[in-house]
Amino acid sequence: MIFKAKKTISIITSHQKKQEVIMPIQVPLVVALWENTQYHGRKRLVVEDMSDLAAEGFNDTTSAIGVHPGPDYAAWKAAHGGKEPTVGFFQHANFGGPCLILTAGGYPNIHTLYNFGDIISSVKFNVNPPGAHTIAPLPLIVEIYKNANFGGGHITIVENSLNIPQDFGSDFNNVVTSVKVKQGPNFVAGAKAKLFRGADFREGGIDLAPGDYPNIGTSHGFNDVISSIQVR
Repeated sequence: MIFKAKKTISIITSHQKKQEVIMPIQVPLVVALWENTQYHGRKRLVVEDMSDLAAEGFNDTTSAIGVHPGPDYAAWKAAHGGKEPTVGFFQHANFGGPCLILTAGGYPNIHTLYNFGDIISSVKFNVNPPGAHTIAPLPLIVEIYKNANFGGGHITIVENSLNIPQDFGSDFNNVVTSVKVKQGPNFVAGAKAKLFRGADFREGGIDLAPGDYPNIGTSHGFNDVISSIQVR
């Protein structure tokens, strides 16, 4: 169990004598890490930053998480303008790599919920999520489909993608058969989506004006070859 209730600080008095003062730590959240989904198997409790779960024999082990309000939950929120306390779960030790940030709640299967099971190596409380960049302008909104007539899996693209499998997953590399190109809020007359055979906008491509294209194999000879796309 990872549970530390107090911390020690040193104070120098007027007589220059060093005194140890035991101070209680603030615990807005109590985190339960579970080995198996649905809160089964071994568990560990965490109430303060833990830089390496390997020291507790729990590295790359967590499949379910309970984030419980602790004794200082209400006081912490009051001191931070009603903001919810958070806890960050990092893929690497020392708070490195991708991070999953959660607030109080139950998360019975982080494999399916967040694709973050069995990879957590460190835990840090009250992590601020990175600021989201503005996606603008949006001249075009493009939907690409695996099958003809807008069937099968599909994704929506509003930013240039130099490498579709890298950005959206390998299952969308060289599989596109139908496309919808829609005018975005910042549409400019003459704007077209550009679809390329190779990554990095290479190996030739086609231009598609706003409209529906149920089969770019028959209409453009461009079936199952798209690896990058420009939409602005």
